[in-house]
Amino acid sequence: MAAGAGFAALGFAAFSLATAAGRFLGDRVVRRCGGQTVLTAGSGVAALALAAGVWFGNPIAALIGFAAVGLGLANAVPVLFSTAGKIPVVLPELAIAAVSTAGYCGFLLGPPVIGAIADHFTLGAGLTVVAFDLAIIALGGAILASEGGRRRWMVLSTVWK
Repeated sequence: MAAGAGFAALGFAAFSLATAAGRFLGDRVVRRCGGQTVLTAGSGVAALALAAGVWFGNPIAALIGFAAVGLGLANAVPVLFSTAGKIPVVLPELAIAAVSTAGYCGFLLGPPVIGAIADHFTLGAGLTVVAFDLAIIALGGAILASEGGRRRWMVLSTVWK
């Protein structure tokens, strides 16, 4: 991808604007479709769009990929906090604290890891790791959509208690 610094800054702007738009519309969509569906579909679309943006190697495609990540993950935190607070065998404050801690770890460790990968390989490789992680979230949500997945989650949360 060959883009100037000014155009590259548009990637963060596209991500931020799409995230804001997703949050403004998110509560309605979550009420209509359900949090798990929104998180699974959003992560899946974000993974595909970001991977396509990296694969095409075109600055406009990358910009669309960043916007898709913002829109796809706009409601991840509210959905995850809400879901964590409803786990029946765990105190809500502990579950929300665990989700929050995991989020902060990702926030603090994600950029240096992407940067290290970009330093040793390419920025595209670092962003591919992000797309792969998003695909794992989408796949995990799809697996948990089955009744067996729900039972495994409850057993796992009982063990962690």
